[in-house]
Amino acid sequence: MGRTKKTATEKTQERRGRTRVKANFIIEYWSDNKNRQSSLTHDLSSNGLCFASENPVGKGTGLFTMLRMPQGQKPVRFCAEVVRDKKSEIQPELYEVGVKITKAKRMDLKVMEQTLCSCAAMSNRIRICPEKKGS
Repeated sequence: MGRTKKTATEKTQERRGRTRVKANFIIEYWSDNKNRQSSLTHDLSSNGLCFASENPVGKGTGLFTMLRMPQGQKPVRFCAEVVRDKKSEIQPELYEVGVKITKAKRMDLKVMEQTLCSCAAMSNRIRICPEKKGS
């Protein structure tokens, strides 16, 4: 039998392991030796996110992050590692920074997942939330 080629979407989802939702939240990030910076997320999942930066951050850099949640919820804090840092194709003056979450409190992850479910439901494009019993 011949091998079937995978589409770019299939490769991306396989590599990431989790579905990403396009969402713009304010994120603050910093490392041990840098000042706190702010940006907007491009997309996020339950194990990582992508945001724009005016400066390269550097693949492998550890970051402390604070993600501002909608509707006045308490910000979600977590540690992350930069897994991708490249010039934006859409806005060449910016860098796209992809991070994976390396450490977070269980409650913060739960809040993030609930927010992802809400964003996915509003976009009406994908379903990533578990079915509620009795639905």
